[in-house]
Amino acid sequence: MLFIILAEEVRVQLIELLEVCLEANKEQFVPSLGAITLMLARAGTDSNPEMKIKAASFGGQLCLALGKTVGHYMKGVVDSLVCNLAH
Repeated sequence: MLFIILAEEVRVQLIELLEVCLEANKEQFVPSLGAITLMLARAGTDSNPEMKIKAASFGGQLCLALGKTVGHYMKGVVDSLVCNLAH
């Protein structure tokens, strides 16, 4: 049980680290948008509510920072977050 709690905390902290990196230099995310948005889509289906909130928040920050550049990469993220609306 302790391992699961620690893993959840690490995932939340990784999103927080990505937020800091985005503030420092948004252009560094462009080459890896596919991988980043796939990670966000998976985070959006996480059982931890805090992870879902962090993923949605970072996804929004990413869209604001990169605009149309990130647009077509976000479909999976949006799909995973929309699934949460049924709950």
